[in-house]
Amino acid sequence: MSLRPLTHYVVPLVVFPLISYFAFQQTLGHIASSGLRTALVQQCPLDPTSIETAPYRLKYTGVPGVDKRLCGLVTIFHFALAPEAVEFTSYFVGTAVPLLALPALESFRKKRSFLIAFPVIFGLVAQLMTVGVTLPIYWLIFILTGQANLRPGQTNTQLSRAHVGAVAMGLAIGAAVPSLSLVVLEDPYVTAICQFFPLLQFLVQYGFTLFQQPSPNAKTARSVLFSLYMSIFALSAATHLKSFYTAGSINGVNALLIPSLAPLTSARPSLQVRDFLQWDAICAFGSTMLATFWFLDRPTQILDLALWYTVGSVILGPGAAIAVVALWRESHLHPSVGDQRKQKQ
Repeated sequence: MSLRPLTHYVVPLVVFPLISYFAFQQTLGHIASSGLRTALVQQCPLDPTSIETAPYRLKYTGVPGVDKRLCGLVTIFHFALAPEAVEFTSYFVGTAVPLLALPALESFRKKRSFLIAFPVIFGLVAQLMTVGVTLPIYWLIFILTGQANLRPGQTNTQLSRAHVGAVAMGLAIGAAVPSLSLVVLEDPYVTAICQFFPLLQFLVQYGFTLFQQPSPNAKTARSVLFSLYMSIFALSAATHLKSFYTAGSINGVNALLIPSLAPLTSARPSLQVRDFLQWDAICAFGSTMLATFWFLDRPTQILDLALWYTVGSVILGPGAAIAVVALWRESHLHPSVGDQRKQKQ
């Protein structure tokens, strides 16, 4: 009896919704139970009396309901930029690039499901529901639609150079620039605009493809993919190592990366937001790592991948570890000229 229905349908349908539910409880649930929601309500009244009491309750769009929602998001991010929280905020921003790159690249594959063709939708939902809640649902759909089971030689595996370039430009202009602006400028209007970075990333990618015609040259696409993932690996690893060096000790690393199981009811809002982001990162990285196990060809590779994530995540960081696995997958889906000749012989 084949185990495929169990491993490719039953297990994902159980595991990934559970991760999403757990992420909801530890992020949005903690906002309510820790008292952070009360602080946000105080910062974002429906009718602010003065800019001094509600500095982020501004007229971002002129629509009161939308402005109040944006005020809450802006307030959370500005709490995240407080001295006791900014180190993890910077860490998350610097290591999370693979979480954006993988869905963007998959959206350009031939014959991919319509359900994963527009990761911008998941990105915008994540801005409201957190990436830790949203990303497990993306990976569930990714696995159920068969996208994780692509193998070399299939017509829908390879990416063109133009599509990889579009993703690179989308990450650089649509994601990196807003993220840096958010951290460096600390301006509420800039922070509000940055909430729509998934849309900006999508528009940059789409605009790039209008001027660059896709080419079926697999060799060229392979080299560009290698450069993209190596750049992501370098950024993620450098961010991880820099943060570990800054932490200075085991206790410092624990404070940087490990959240509280219970809501921080007596902590400052900035520490509550840091805890919120830590859980968000754990569920986002964890669900992505878990999804990559469906990339494997043989059960014997499971232990190897688990060992790599255990060691690689500690030494180089979760983002860098995921980038290496994604690059390994692409090296199989985009064989070199030598590999193609061997396959034909």
